[in-house]
Amino acid sequence: LGMRLRRGREGRLLGLARGWGRGFGPQAMLACLPGEQHDLGLIAFGLALRARGWRIAYLGGDLPIESVISAARAVDPAFVVLTAVDPESFRRSTAELKSLALTQSICLGGAGAREAEARAIGATLLDGGPVEEAQRLTELAT
Repeated sequence: LGMRLRRGREGRLLGLARGWGRGFGPQAMLACLPGEQHDLGLIAFGLALRARGWRIAYLGGDLPIESVISAARAVDPAFVVLTAVDPESFRRSTAELKSLALTQSICLGGAGAREAEARAIGATLLDGGPVEEAQRLTELAT
């Protein structure tokens, strides 16, 4: 029952997100790291960005790090936002994300995002709520 309720909420949120890749504002690429399925906060963050004029490239949950890197290079967004509940998810991908951070602006969010991991990668830590951090990212983009 819990999984069915979660999927129902996720479906409603993604319904609100239809067309969020269209427009003329800056673009953010959003993804959960490998093994991470908790994407409700990420979707809420994307909706908050969209309300501020952003275009969203939403990749979803449990994405292989190679796919994140490939998509980031193809899309070339203003920010690549990666989330995880487990801090170890960031640690496992530090080398790859550090390399990506040489050419892309990376932000880390979710319960597993810590200052130490963000610093090691060269990323910006997003440790507030979705609306607050969407506003902060918007200010960073201008």
